[in-house]
Amino acid sequence: FERDLGVRLKREAFDTTIAPLYPGVRLSSRFDAPGKLFPVSDRAADVRDALLAACHRRGVEVRLNASLAGLAWEAGRGAWRLELGGWAGGKGTRDDAGARLSPPLFARRVTLATGGLSVATTGSDGTGLELAQALGLAATPTYPALTPLLGGSAAHHDLAGVSLPV
Repeated sequence: FERDLGVRLKREAFDTTIAPLYPGVRLSSRFDAPGKLFPVSDRAADVRDALLAACHRRGVEVRLNASLAGLAWEAGRGAWRLELGGWAGGKGTRDDAGARLSPPLFARRVTLATGGLSVATTGSDGTGLELAQALGLAATPTYPALTPLLGGSAAHHDLAGVSLPV
């Protein structure tokens, strides 16, 4: 992010133990040093804007408000066929006769970022996993990994952002 996209990052540290309320409970981190990486600006939009600018510079076509409804390799074309649909629960939009509304796109390369099953209204509904499996790719069974606990008590405010291996 820093070298290629110009987004300066900071690592937010946190204590590896919580005391005295939870003695012996340790927090985990996906990074070598404790903490998570964030843009120095604390604006997620800066990361999004830098990624979109890099895509634009490289001629990447970005399609919004569409879902990938089909993906297949067409050897005769030497390209991937992508069938798009408007967002309709991840399955694509069809007309009354059942035909897809968007004409297919063709690409020499495809990056399939499947997401999970966490928030169907944002597109994370499992369609990407189904497409990967239809191509013969192995998919690791999904399970809940991040579960927000919501509560209104001020007594729990100090626990905001705490992660525990459970």
